[in-house]
Amino acid sequence: MQDRKRLIAALAFAAVSGFWYVKTWTGTTWSERNASHQFAALAPAGSLALGDMAPQLALGSTVRAAPFQAGLSNDVRPIETLHPDIVIVDRHPAWRTWWMMYEPGALSPEKYRGTVTVGPPAACVADMYRQSVNRTQP
Repeated sequence: MQDRKRLIAALAFAAVSGFWYVKTWTGTTWSERNASHQFAALAPAGSLALGDMAPQLALGSTVRAAPFQAGLSNDVRPIETLHPDIVIVDRHPAWRTWWMMYEPGALSPEKYRGTVTVGPPAACVADMYRQSVNRTQP
């Protein structure tokens, strides 16, 4: 009986995961695909990107992503804890303020790598900042 419950739970998990995977790939807009391509061109292959938009932008690329949301996930010393190569920061004032208060050196002008836009004209604009120099940067 226990094995049957585990099998049903595993099948349910696989079905739900498959549904979300298919929904994500079929529902991705051209704007999101273009943003992923822009992002991949700016970020070194195999690097780790940290930010609220990192997982979305890393889809279809060789860049690894870690989510970040102030007050919710990975917000305790994210640079020192995760050692990201790239930090992606939305231009919304609340996001920029958090980074400037808690990781002031992360957004310095010399670390700026480029800007990625997702959605209709300027629906979401995010800036990328290099954090590590361990990998070859484009």
